[in-house]
Amino acid sequence: LREILLARPAAEGLFLHTSLCLAALHEKWGSNDLAGFVFPEGALINFPGPYGVFPRIPFDELIGNYGSPSLQPLLKSLEGKIVLVGLTAVGTGMDLKPTAFSSLYPGIGIQASMLHTLLTKKFIRRLPLFWQGISLFLFALLILAVARNASPLKSLLYVTVALGLLFGATQSLFQFTGLWVPYFSFFTLGSLLFLGLNLVEFIKVRFEKELFSRELALASNIQKSFLPKELPGIPGLEVAALSLPARQVGGDLYDV
Repeated sequence: LREILLARPAAEGLFLHTSLCLAALHEKWGSNDLAGFVFPEGALINFPGPYGVFPRIPFDELIGNYGSPSLQPLLKSLEGKIVLVGLTAVGTGMDLKPTAFSSLYPGIGIQASMLHTLLTKKFIRRLPLFWQGISLFLFALLILAVARNASPLKSLLYVTVALGLLFGATQSLFQFTGLWVPYFSFFTLGSLLFLGLNLVEFIKVRFEKELFSRELALASNIQKSFLPKELPGIPGLEVAALSLPARQVGGDLYDV
C-alpha cells in the first residue's frame, strides 16, 4: 500500500487512492503498472447502476451463522472477490452522497462504483472545454443558416429537429464511447437563438410597418395639398366638397 500511495499524487483524492489500492491488490499490479496508470483528465465515476446492483450481505448474518455449514456456500462465493465493509442503513451516521441514481447513495457504494470503474477501465470522460466551444460555435452557425430567414413556425421546427438529432448523437457517444457532451448547453443555445431570431424579426417587421405608416401619412398630406383650400362663393349657390379615402390615400381628386 505504501508503494501505491507513493506512486500516485495525493491530489487525486481519497476515493481514487482507496479504490486504486484495492484494484492493485486484486489485479496484482506492481509499481511500474501504477506509475504508468493514467487517470483520464476530467473523468467521472461510471456508476454500474443503482446501489442495489452490488450484492450485499448483512453483517449480523455472518456473525450469527459463523461456523455453521449453511454459511460455507456463501463464503465460497466470496473467493476471488473484493469485499467492502461499511454502513448502509440510514440513520447510522453513514456518508450519503447525491448521485444520478439516488439523492442518498451510500459512500461505500460510491467506493464500489469507483473500484468497478478502475477494474473495467470504462471511464466517463467530459468533452474538453475547447471542443465544447467549437461544437457550440458550429451548432450556432447551423441554426443561423437554416432558421435565419424562415418563418417563426419553420424556425421552431428547424431548431427542434436540430436539437433532436443532437440529442441522439450525444446519447450515442455516451453509450458507446463514454464521452459526455453537455447537451443542456446546446439546448440553451438553441432556445436562445430561436428567441433571438424571432425577436429580431419582430423588431424588423414592426419598424417596417411604422416606416410604411409614416410614408402613407406623408402621402395623405401631399394628396390633401392638391385639393382646394377654399371654395369660390357663387351667389345663389351653396357649394361643398369632401374627399374621404377608404385608407390613408385615395386615387380621386377634385377641383372647383
